[in-house]
Amino acid sequence: MVALVGLAIYATYFLHRPSAEPEVVDARNQHFDELATRRSQAMMRWSALSAREAALALPGGSETGGAGPQIATIGFPAGATSPVADAMVRDRWKALGPAVRAAPFRVLLYNQAAYDSLRAQIYPYSGAVLGSSGAGPICVAITHASLNAKRHIVIVKSALDQALAPCLLMAAFGAPGSGMHAWLRNTRYAAAQSNAWLNRPRSFVDGGRRPPWEWSYDGSWNDVHDPSQFSLMRTLAGPTIAMALTPPYQMGGPALHCLNGNDVACREGVLQPVQIVDNVPEDLTYSWVFGRGIQRSIIAPHPVADWFLSDLIRLEGRERFAKFWKSDQPIEAAFQEAYGRDLGEWTRDWGLRQWRESWWTKELRTSVLLGVTLAPSGPVLVLLWTAVAVLIAAWTATRRQVTH
Repeated sequence: MVALVGLAIYATYFLHRPSAEPEVVDARNQHFDELATRRSQAMMRWSALSAREAALALPGGSETGGAGPQIATIGFPAGATSPVADAMVRDRWKALGPAVRAAPFRVLLYNQAAYDSLRAQIYPYSGAVLGSSGAGPICVAITHASLNAKRHIVIVKSALDQALAPCLLMAAFGAPGSGMHAWLRNTRYAAAQSNAWLNRPRSFVDGGRRPPWEWSYDGSWNDVHDPSQFSLMRTLAGPTIAMALTPPYQMGGPALHCLNGNDVACREGVLQPVQIVDNVPEDLTYSWVFGRGIQRSIIAPHPVADWFLSDLIRLEGRERFAKFWKSDQPIEAAFQEAYGRDLGEWTRDWGLRQWRESWWTKELRTSVLLGVTLAPSGPVLVLLWTAVAVLIAAWTATRRQVTH
């Protein structure tokens, strides 16, 4: 309630403040941000398409063996190696255990220097390309890298690990059934980008205490932190209010309703196709930067957490997941058959566990708020305090006219 009152006072004041030069500055800043986003998207597309072309052009005959997939490089001098990447790939391959290894599995490291990543302040594309060869499906994990003074190829571990994830699933469980394949393609493998199922116990909570649906930052809250704004809002702890309120809502409508116990919304939050920028081939897996610039309202679905399938394997076991993975049925029917539970019901329980362990719940003690959860007295009090805010704003405006 304190948060709602504070926001009411904040909104009322700014509705009454006079127009001035800052509005012009805000418009210029917004235009600059839009141009920066377009530039980042263009660079991401460029790096993704270039890496995809190189990955699909890799010579055949490199099917995986007991030592795991070989690592190819592009854009680096002869003799350059990546001990860290080699060790990571060997470690993940060993953790698979008795793998099916039905599909060719390759790894490609490309030089990010060509994509001006430092000046753009964002990394080029990292993910997997899922194509086909004469022998059937093929998966190539591709990620950006750089060269250090020791002629070692330096990688971002988390990026390589995420890129490997879809390929490791295919190596362990074979090519997905038609139902699973359709869902994975529609969602760009967004839920299949974690390898935690290989080496973490069931009790572990994945995600680094992030929320169970992708969180997208809303830049409109920047004004709350602007020191040039009305001091009363800062006195009322405006930034704290904003931090406390925004995280749940920035997961999208289906996630909010799911975490309030709506199983149908939980299913929607898993099944909805992932919306990304145009002109990205369907065989490239999801990257969060592909979603930048897409206008998302509060009711729009966001991608489910990238460790969703990893958690499903860890919590329910590999045997049942293999049945689910290979099913040709639509994803909901396949889930019911493999696990004996409704997909929405399972997702609700999983999502609540993730949210309760997230940073926002632990540190800010934030609950998921929906309008229907307000007490009947809430709107009355908000209107009352809004009226008080209007009087304060009117009094302030009068004083300004007198002093000027």
